[in-house]
Amino acid sequence: MRAFTRGLFRQAPSEADTADAMRALAEVFMRGAEGFAWDGADVARLDEVCDQYLIPGQRTMSTRQALSARMGAYVGELLVRNAGGRWVYDEACRSAAVELPSGHRVFPAERVAQRIAVGHHYSVAEFYRATLAGDLLSYPHRQAG
Repeated sequence: MRAFTRGLFRQAPSEADTADAMRALAEVFMRGAEGFAWDGADVARLDEVCDQYLIPGQRTMSTRQALSARMGAYVGELLVRNAGGRWVYDEACRSAAVELPSGHRVFPAERVAQRIAVGHHYSVAEFYRATLAGDLLSYPHRQAG
């Protein structure tokens, strides 16, 4: 999402523009990764995709970033569709986020990027399941930094 906004807007994108952009990125991910649906049943496979295709050093940084954005958009869209979330643009972080009905914001693309960079500690599947269950306190969603 940072690439989506870097230098392109004088003001933050609207929620509708953010949602449209993230939905489009999610659809790009789905076209390139066969077998994923909108019900979230295959979310565990996202960690496998990270293991198989996004291991640091195997791909260029720009490729990993693009794939993180697409996969993160997919996870975020799952949260929109299955957890009642909505896409927002977080001005403080200069990034797309999913705002949950509780008011908490999560950053799925950042979680995917952390999973790729750090490994299993930042499981995408666990992030999705914890968020879906509303268990935001026991599972780290955003690394301070």
